[in-house]
Amino acid sequence: MKNAGDERIIPRLKDCMIESVSKADARKLIRQNTFSMKTIEARINGMRGSYSYYKHSYYTEVKNEYMTIIITEPVTVNESDLGKLQDMAEAGHPLAQYMLGKFYDDRNNFPMAYIWYMEAALQGNSDAQNALGELYEDGLGVRQDYRKAFEWYLKAAEHGEVRAQNSLGRMYKDGKGVYRNDENYRTAFLWFEKAANNSSIYAKYNLACMYENGLGVKRDINKAIEFYIYTCQYFQEANLNLGDLYVSLLPSLKKKSEKQSYINKARDCYNKAIELAESENDYKSVNEAKEQLAKLSRIKIQ
Repeated sequence: MKNAGDERIIPRLKDCMIESVSKADARKLIRQNTFSMKTIEARINGMRGSYSYYKHSYYTEVKNEYMTIIITEPVTVNESDLGKLQDMAEAGHPLAQYMLGKFYDDRNNFPMAYIWYMEAALQGNSDAQNALGELYEDGLGVRQDYRKAFEWYLKAAEHGEVRAQNSLGRMYKDGKGVYRNDENYRTAFLWFEKAANNSSIYAKYNLACMYENGLGVKRDINKAIEFYIYTCQYFQEANLNLGDLYVSLLPSLKKKSEKQSYINKARDCYNKAIELAESENDYKSVNEAKEQLAKLSRIKIQ
């Protein structure tokens, strides 16, 4: 069972910023599809001079005379923004504190990231709470402590932070910060399910693994295949697992046409795994997929 469901390992889908602009300007931006990261000066939900961070899907909606649009580019802070952001953070704005922590996090200054994440987390910022969980889990800027990682993930997850919900599921599944047992597998499944319902593709991959292996839920191969198929466009691990699953089901098939169909599906999965893995220079997965393709070519349909 590959670990694609760990959001700290797989490069995340693009984070987003919310920018409020006039309806006319928003429509123009949407038509042009030219979005860029910048300091947010426009009114955001009635506030000025503030940053607003958004975590979920991409959509547009009308709010009063403004239209909220999602900027589908990585959330970063330019050096030119740092002074203003620092002033806002020191004035006690939790979003600015989180963004300042992320500024240091992106530059591998984890001790400073920890300081500002903590300031924001203590004010209830769920992004910062999740970020603290990641620092504690990986031992970055702070001594590694799975129990504290678990506690911060839990706080963020209970506030609806989707990444934390998935990470909390991982902690329960892997026995990090908690004991690994059947009851915790069930709890892991429920957190993955909650995150998946909030559109986390990482959680959907984890659900596929849980269904395939009967962890925390009754084994359901059809459900596993359904969730693997959804995540195959993102993860080479999903393609490798699904390809292996198709091959494992061959003995249960009676018709030659069905067996050939599953062989073809497995081949497609392994080829997709190679494509994704090569794009990330993941040569271990490339070699694994090629080995599986070689084995597949030697299967005789009877």
